[in-house]
Order: sequence, then structure tokens, then C-alpha cells
Amino acid sequence: MIRGCGGVGGDLPTQQPKHDFTCTDSSELIQFTPVFGQTTEPGDGAEAVLDKSGQVIEFRQQRGGQIPSSGSVLSATGNAVEWLRNYAQLGSKIDINTRVLANGWDVSRRDESLGVINGGPRLLRNGKIDITAFREGFHWPENPASNNLLTIRLILLESDQLLTLLLSWIKSIIPGIKQLVLTLYP
Repeated sequence: MIRGCGGVGGDLPTQQPKHDFTCTDSSELIQFTPVFGQTTEPGDGAEAVLDKSGQVIEFRQQRGGQIPSSGSVLSATGNAVEWLRNYAQLGSKIDINTRVLANGWDVSRRDESLGVINGGPRLLRNGKIDITAFREGFHWPENPASNNLLTIRLILLESDQLLTLLLSWIKSIIPGIKQLVLTLYP
């Protein structure tokens, strides 16, 4: 399952971003760390349990089992199962290199606290209108009712007239917007 879609190599129903939607891919290799919980999702496939150094300490013929508190689990489905069986032999070491990309650029990981926030679409860039709702998967032509609600945070708003102008402007530039939620901060 790929939340928000936007993967590669067989995601269904689309490989394009699709906000608040779950796509599927029958062939995946996923690393689960203790951050995900105590166990992996059960199902067909295979899993390799790794200690903190990346050494394979257990191989499971099905998915679903404990995630070690100081290690991880590589969980495979579809074609990825064969790769895992070939390369995750007991006692072997698997080096995992993690890269975080944004618009094709490698995002520096200075520490392990880097996280991803699900947000968007962008409305402005360098003070100019630059709405990315279509490109970022926030607008679904096949289901216009799915258009996401827009949350705006206004700081130091001093005029009702400004608020009315802002709301009119937003409705005019975002096709099909159904609802606005405003949080006002003094």
C-alpha cells in the first residue's frame, strides 16, 4: 500500500500523486523499523529480520512478525520476494542506504529527526501565485467531490475587509474548492 500514491513500477490505479488516496503495488520491498510498531503486516511474501548492524538474523517465509527493538525487518511481496531470498541469507549483511528526495533533489539528512509532513498544495512561491493542486494530486478530475479542504493560518489579521478579499481571491484561483477553514491568531 502506498499512501498518497506517486510511486514507481506498478502502482495502481496510478503512479501520479493522489492526495488522501491509497494505491497498491503487488511487488514491494519495505523496511520496517520499531517506529512502525511491534509487528509487520501479515500476508504472502517473505521477511528478513536484521539486527542493528544489518546482519540477517532470521528469515521468514511469510510476512508478519516481530520487529526487533534495535533492528529492522525487510518485508517483500511479489517479485521482491525472489530478491530477498537470494540476498538475505542468514548471517549475511545488508547495507541499507536511505535517501530522501524532494523534486528530484537529495534532501540532506543531518540527523535522524527528519520527517515528512503531508501538506499542500502550494499557493504562493516568492510572493507570486503558484498553485500546484493538480500536479500534487489534490484535484481528482474523476471525482471533483474529493477536492480537499484548504486550511489557512492568518496571523495578525486586522481587517474583515482583508479577510473577505482573501476568501474571494482563494475561491477564484482554486477550482472546485468546497470549504475553507480559517484559524485566526491575534
